[in-house]
Amino acid sequence: MGEPLANIIKFPTAATRMARSEQADLAFDMAVAIQLVQLKRTLDAWRMILHRLDELAQAEGRAVPCAQSHPIRQLIADAERAIAEVRDRAGVTAPADDHGPREH
Repeated sequence: MGEPLANIIKFPTAATRMARSEQADLAFDMAVAIQLVQLKRTLDAWRMILHRLDELAQAEGRAVPCAQSHPIRQLIADAERAIAEVRDRAGVTAPADDHGPREH
């Protein structure tokens, strides 16, 4: 009769499926890492804004508005802890430009 169907149509082997799965996992991990870096940069920008507002308030002789900005500062700290926890669980080290949380 003819050649067996398995020889004509190349079905994915278990190794091929595993390689594809690993590629998908790697792509997902990379996407998460990119998002974490972007979130960290956003948090750093907010921290710099708050620091500048503190400087302006002090220059004008007003009290530092830390009571008003406390919820934002707490949110930044919580987000940084969550980022660190995700990185720890994944065994990811911080990027070279990330020097950890900054206190202003």
